Amino acid sequence: MLPVKLRLALDRTPDVLHTGILVAKALKLDILHGLDIELISPDKDHDASTPAHELSLGNVDLAICSSEFIVSSQISENPAQLKSIFALLDRDPSAILYAAENGQLKDLAGKTYGSSNAQFEDSIIQEMVKIAGGVEPVKIFSNTANLDLYSALQDGIVDAIWISDPWEGVKARRNKFKGSVLQLRRFDYIRRYLPVLAYREGPGCLSLELLKTLTSVLRQAYEHAYVNTIEAVEILASYCPTEDKAFLAESFEEIRQYWSRDHRFGLNRIDKWKAILWQMKRYAGLKTPPQERSCFVSLPNLEAPSSLRAYLTKPEKRRPTAHAQLQKRGVHKHVVPSPTIHYISRTTQLHSLLKRIREQLITGKERKVTLIGMGAAVERTAFLALKCQDMLTSPNITPDAPSVPTVAPTEISQVVQRGRKDVIKLVTRTGTVEIVDDLIPHNPNKDASSQVRRNSKIEVDLIVIGR
Repeated sequence: MLPVKLRLALDRTPDVLHTGILVAKALKLDILHGLDIELISPDKDHDASTPAHELSLGNVDLAICSSEFIVSSQISENPAQLKSIFALLDRDPSAILYAAENGQLKDLAGKTYGSSNAQFEDSIIQEMVKIAGGVEPVKIFSNTANLDLYSALQDGIVDAIWISDPWEGVKARRNKFKGSVLQLRRFDYIRRYLPVLAYREGPGCLSLELLKTLTSVLRQAYEHAYVNTIEAVEILASYCPTEDKAFLAESFEEIRQYWSRDHRFGLNRIDKWKAILWQMKRYAGLKTPPQERSCFVSLPNLEAPSSLRAYLTKPEKRRPTAHAQLQKRGVHKHVVPSPTIHYISRTTQLHSLLKRIREQLITGKERKVTLIGMGAAVERTAFLALKCQDMLTSPNITPDAPSVPTVAPTEISQVVQRGRKDVIKLVTRTGTVEIVDDLIPHNPNKDASSQVRRNSKIEVDLIVIGR
């Protein structure tokens, strides 16, 4: 059976905002679930039509748009209303890029703002600056010529523009932009922007079962990207070949915190939509806002996957980061070195070590030998202690090269206590040790950092008491 083809119109050329969709395509998760998502980038054709407009006309099956386009379709007379099925972000990533250093939102009063011509954008900007303390109205530069607003800001045509902080904001900071990045999440009264994946409700629309399958695919992709950060950045780099990989890694780390506050990816939260509608009524002059539940389709199965919950609840290990390389330090030997103290690792040659311990305890004058193992070497240490006990109980046995048995960690404390205690006594101590790892950033301009994690430890004293 051929997969169902879905045409998805992007709101901009592929970038970090579309991470989940790009990961789903790269891993072919859509094909595995009987779908074939075709991404329609706005740079394919150069007309001025927005993805939401193309969706309302039925030219595409899905579109990425902002929450205000959803509201606009709900209050319009067009019978083909748009609804959100998947929230790409859980919080507003917007920021204002202002040309002056140490600027504040109220400083935009009397300045020129580069508008992207969204329906409610200009009125919301005016109200934001007014509430922040601005006296004069903001001058609006309407971008009817489709200029690059970032270039217009650098050329002095406009004084401020609206940006996505995890993308343009990171780029501005990396390029040492001599201005201000005003992150709008710091202002409680702003709830303007929420990027969503929308579909068209009406004749010939996608079925509910198809929407459930699609959102399931996207949630799997977001889960995979959240855990496998380095792979996600590599996928981003394949879709953004002109961007520096260090920039993509930093941008990805920024956007990841906006995905979800409880790892229920894609959830359309009713409190968010209430806030959006209230703000549009209060600041954008929306007289009769629609009901919040009419703006989205509520789909089930939005709990965080069990594999992700297990990953997120690991108590000690720090999550890997895409912008730095983990470099492990050598393990600090917390016991003073001595010929009778042996550290066991996964590569320790047990056969030769058995011979050495046998010489120390049987033919030598030593009465005590200590074995220490950490992490993956705990089982090998317990096994070696048992082997030594058996060997010393029967001195005529030649120690053969042992093979490590499968011993569950919960059984170790019981296993090491067996044996003939009239010949050798095993004294076992368990605990944890702190290990320091270095994080070496890919960006040479950033300082290295470190992280501390805990590792399990076992110490076994072999004490001769019966000879």
